[in-house]
Amino acid sequence: MSFTPKTPYLTTDGIVEIYNDLDKFQGIVLIQRKNNPLGLALPGGFVDIGESVENAVVREMKEEISLNVEIEELLGVYSNPNRDKRFHTASVVYICKAYGEPIGADDAKEAQVVKLDDLILDKLVFDHGDILKDYLKKYYKKKKHSIRYYPGIRTEPWYKYLFIVIYNIYKNFFNIQQILWNIDGKGSIDVERYFQQTSTNVTNV
Repeated sequence: MSFTPKTPYLTTDGIVEIYNDLDKFQGIVLIQRKNNPLGLALPGGFVDIGESVENAVVREMKEEISLNVEIEELLGVYSNPNRDKRFHTASVVYICKAYGEPIGADDAKEAQVVKLDDLILDKLVFDHGDILKDYLKKYYKKKKHSIRYYPGIRTEPWYKYLFIVIYNIYKNFFNIQQILWNIDGKGSIDVERYFQQTSTNVTNV
């Protein structure tokens, strides 16, 4: 006797972080749904038979917001039986990274980039507000307080970066005073030694 299990519908959603050409974080993508339930939501959809969840989230992001995304990490699995009033679904939620301007397509009437400070969580459909609460608890400070310049350059909170600059100016000032007193037998400044010390300090920033 064959047994056909009854399980929740498997879905996937993406928190798509948008970055500009300088690799600076701009916000996340929300969509206006074209179908019921209407309202703001994270982009996402159902996983097809024979498809991995990872491939599904990449495909759904391309279909709904017209962007190629890179999966950064798994945020979590959300499976409350009441999360979707239509039927029981279980959603695997990924944090993704993308560049460019999202364009709504397929089930998305519109797509927009929203800054973290502009999110109104109780206006989102399904349990997407709760999903974003989990995301913000983990990443809000990191996204808000990081200074991103060019790819590959060290990133620090702005106040730490400012302290490092001020400290090195202060340190170099006293290095110059010390070197000015270090006069060789001909009465010339040891310039080579000065630039070696200065270069070492700058490299250590």
